[in-house]
Amino acid sequence: MYILVMYDIGSNAARRRVVRACKDEGLRRVQYSVFVGTAGMEQHERLSEVMRVALGDAPGVIHVMPLHRESLKRLTEIFNPWPEEEDEDGHQGAA
Repeated sequence: MYILVMYDIGSNAARRRVVRACKDEGLRRVQYSVFVGTAGMEQHERLSEVMRVALGDAPGVIHVMPLHRESLKRLTEIFNPWPEEEDEDGHQGAA
């Protein structure tokens, strides 16, 4: 089984706690506020509780969703690369 964690959190401190918890659980960031990894039901329950504590009283929402392998196999990814950003002198490259 896989696990998907998605969040929208207003507090920087709470968001950092959530990111750290996801990384500590071995999840991989696939978008700015989305992590995915393999997990069993025990890890899903533990991670859900860790997320609850990490969010605390901060405004926001966290979704911890189990995904079965078949669901992930049917994933469609639509991707266009981000254009390179220019620095203040007009040079291409990472900002």
